Amino acid sequence: MKKVLILILSTILAGSFVLALEEIRPLKIQEKIEKTQTEIEQKKAELEEKKEKIKEMVQDIKKELSKIEFSNLKGGETLSETKELEIKLGKVEEVEIQNIEIYLRNTSSLSPVFIGKAEKISEEVFKFSFDTTNFPNGNYVISAKAITNLGEYEIEGGLIEIANKVKEEVKKVELEKIEKMKKEMEILQPQLMEKEKMAEKVVEEIKKEIENKMKETTREIPIKIEKKEIDITPEMKDLKKVVENGIVRGETPQIKREKEVKKEEIVKKIVQPIEEKIEKLPEKEKEVAMKKKEEVKKTIEQKLQESEVKLAQIAKAKKEISESSFKDSDEDGIYDWQEISLGTDPLNPDTDQDGFLDGIEVKYGFDPKKPDPASRMLAGDPKKEGRISERLSIEKVEILEGKLKITGKGIPKSFVTIYIYSSPIIAMVKVNEKGYFEYTLDKPLTDGSHSVYVALTNNQGKIEEKSSAFAFVKTGDKILRITELEAKVPTSPAQSLLNLFLIFTLATIVIALGIAFLVIGLAIGRKK
Repeated sequence: MKKVLILILSTILAGSFVLALEEIRPLKIQEKIEKTQTEIEQKKAELEEKKEKIKEMVQDIKKELSKIEFSNLKGGETLSETKELEIKLGKVEEVEIQNIEIYLRNTSSLSPVFIGKAEKISEEVFKFSFDTTNFPNGNYVISAKAITNLGEYEIEGGLIEIANKVKEEVKKVELEKIEKMKKEMEILQPQLMEKEKMAEKVVEEIKKEIENKMKETTREIPIKIEKKEIDITPEMKDLKKVVENGIVRGETPQIKREKEVKKEEIVKKIVQPIEEKIEKLPEKEKEVAMKKKEEVKKTIEQKLQESEVKLAQIAKAKKEISESSFKDSDEDGIYDWQEISLGTDPLNPDTDQDGFLDGIEVKYGFDPKKPDPASRMLAGDPKKEGRISERLSIEKVEILEGKLKITGKGIPKSFVTIYIYSSPIIAMVKVNEKGYFEYTLDKPLTDGSHSVYVALTNNQGKIEEKSSAFAFVKTGDKILRITELEAKVPTSPAQSLLNLFLIFTLATIVIALGIAFLVIGLAIGRKK
């Protein structure tokens, strides 16, 4: 009986202890949370204090550095053609300015473009001949980077505007050609415009159908998709262009591949945000959601196939109206008759000279008649984005007079961006009327492996088209393309025979050792 009572009392005490713990535990957890929050606030305050100290230190250091100023450049000045810049330095003991590099940054971008190296005139004066024609029209921040015996630092020189115009003699010849085009297109234009509206209607229809399908899907599964996430307007314009190319050139294997790639891009753009949101759902809801996603995918693929057929029929009708329906004299992605309607220059791929092709600007809803970058431009990376285009290429990389010279091809009269890795160094250059460009890097490039790309970007800074990478090894004043390096070290027949002999010899030795160990093992076994 006593044992039973002790057991009951022990159980009651244990229960009371557990209940007490249950009461205490939340209090302890709350105390820990409050303590952690206090510590976080303290850390934040300490970090802010450190930031302020660092800012003060940077300001103090800057005071000790040589002052750099563009002595003949006013803030907000408009530049055209060539401007001779003078950079004046304040002298500071123990600080030796070795070089001055000039950079240009579009006001919408965070990525500066290297312009060139200034020439040292004296200890306190550098000069730089700034050819603005190699850069698109627009607003920029110009800056100077000082290379010193103690390190590097950069000073902004202020805002400038580049505004170059087409030379009058060139303009006169072009205007005569454009007037001739207008007369040729006068009768055909209304018919072509009608067909173009039909094609635009096809694009709008598929967009609407996809939107409706998405609304239906989000009613059935608990996910929210923003309209901008599934905007396929640029991709559909690309698909339309590829379909039209197929009508003009014929259904080549390359055209077929391009169409499939474009359709896959559109499907991915719509399906990817759905997949990302489904991953966040509870496990029970995921299975149903994944089935709905597959339904959406099949619907899109079907609608794209139908749209492709409709666009091909419209393109055939355009071709029947005139063989010149798909003529694009300046290769900017807009047909000549469309350029006449838009008021853009059918003989200049970049009417407003802002660095973006007219076709790219129209594709993303920008005005091709005035410099119009996005409010925020991203830094493009040709290693990760952009499609390889036959219209762009790096033809040659060489060292001339100690400087790296890059020669390549692009769309005549367009601006291209050059990316030199592994730094990377970003530069710009204008392609001449024959479709070639030359760029000389006016700063040292370290020995080792490098790669170069040339690219066309859109108003948001993203890469639309790019060349294949030109990979090379630099050793002193010598450049060796990596493919050439591989080609120059072939395995000779004699070396191949020697390799086979060595493999055979090693195999024979291994087999002989195996047999020897086997015989020894058997002999030992018999003795036992």
